[in-house]
Amino acid sequence: MRARYFPLFFFLFACGDDEPGRTYPGDVDPCAVDVALSSLDERREAPEHFHQPGEFFAWNTAPKEECRANVRISDGPLMDKEVYVTYPTLSEPTVTGEGGIADGKFPVIVFAHANHDGVCSIFERYFSLHNHWASWGAVVFAVDGTDTNCQRGGRQNLQDRSDAQRAALAEARRLNADPESMFFERLDLDRVILAGHSRGGGASLVSAEAEPGIKGVINLQGVDLTAFGFGSATLGDYPVLGMTAGNDVDVNYPYFEPTEDQLGGDYTWVNMNGAIHAYTADTVPLEPDDPPEISRQQQHDLTEYFTTAFMDRVMGLPVKAASAEMDVMSSFEGASFVKEEISEMGVTIRWRWEEEAVWVDDFSGDTLDENLLGGSVVAENLSAEEIATYRPDENPTSGAYAKSYSLRLSADDGGGTYHTRFDPVTVSQGDQVLFRVKGPDSGPIANLEVGLESNGSEVVRFDIEAQVGPVELNNRFTQVVFEFQENTTFDSVLFYANGGQIFVDDLRIITQPVN
Repeated sequence: MRARYFPLFFFLFACGDDEPGRTYPGDVDPCAVDVALSSLDERREAPEHFHQPGEFFAWNTAPKEECRANVRISDGPLMDKEVYVTYPTLSEPTVTGEGGIADGKFPVIVFAHANHDGVCSIFERYFSLHNHWASWGAVVFAVDGTDTNCQRGGRQNLQDRSDAQRAALAEARRLNADPESMFFERLDLDRVILAGHSRGGGASLVSAEAEPGIKGVINLQGVDLTAFGFGSATLGDYPVLGMTAGNDVDVNYPYFEPTEDQLGGDYTWVNMNGAIHAYTADTVPLEPDDPPEISRQQQHDLTEYFTTAFMDRVMGLPVKAASAEMDVMSSFEGASFVKEEISEMGVTIRWRWEEEAVWVDDFSGDTLDENLLGGSVVAENLSAEEIATYRPDENPTSGAYAKSYSLRLSADDGGGTYHTRFDPVTVSQGDQVLFRVKGPDSGPIANLEVGLESNGSEVVRFDIEAQVGPVELNNRFTQVVFEFQENTTFDSVLFYANGGQIFVDDLRIITQPVN
């Protein structure tokens, strides 16, 4: 993050009405809470939805400046580095005076924070998010990256953040095995997620490459690894949740987006319309030109909703929501819910969670006249290019954006057709055709209809407008989902475009949708 300097107060801090400091309910002073006690079970009822607090309460290792008791890394070159830990409790600590960790074995999240150029120490400033995760039954280890903040970015800076994150994970393993630790046998280290914001998000991907067996990565406005000197090789086979902020000016669009094309495993990618970089944290000063169109609370709710749903999907959580049957990660159900209940600006969302898929084309630029199935491709009365998705007319062949290729269709008002053929495919009711689409960064978005043919005869035709979810198509990718209502055989897909430009990517046929 870029930032100007503002006066800061740790316990009660505010830069505006939507930027409250940390407060605690009840009459017990935070420093008087006994972290050895956990006798009163006052857990809440199960929440209805993922953005609501879970059954547990939350406590942490630095509730107030005068009683900080953060974990410190005990071995290696990063010895004595602080780790701020947030964990689930059975009651509200400043009401009951009891702040001991709840009984059970809890999944672990290891968090790496963003850079900030004016406020270097921010590792304890994500307390809303970490409290939320703890309330759902996770233990959050947030490593101190103060020594890497207030610095220019680069490969070594990102590597240092990753090294610290992995050292925090190693310390969690040590604490879990230490009978003298309050976390003794409380951590389920077979269920670990690496998470981070901005440079911390990029560092989490670097860490994931070196930590086999992790359950996934939460990448909140995470920097692109290619831009930080790590190259553009496909990343490992682990699930990723990527979340971007639509009005981000700390790191301008489309800087984060190329990471999506580098992911090697299942993923969901969410853009929060109207959101900004600083609102992911608490009590972090905004940029003077930050243009949020949603409140900090709305952005927190969106972040908490999707991250909690992701954690529940990839590793399971001790707390179960009444809405857990909703498919948040690989359908429009979650996106429709948040538009109705959290932010009317909504989110754009796309995903790749398929066990069985017939990939027709990834439009990577390797084969312009045939698809991945070896079938022919013909364009009539329109321009069809497999081209760099982001800034295609400025820098199409080099830099961080070169790894993100898609099909750009450009058509006048008269329209044209893109026709891709393959051997006949038979699908059943409930199977799907999936791809993702986005409009150009400027100029009109083309109208797009899709036809499926068999032996030259049309068997299905649909307009994508009804298949792109609850938010109007814009310049951020969104999924297109067409679900078959009956058994169908087809041997080609046709895109009918007119009146502008549109980008298409990752065309596949899903024969067993994963829910």
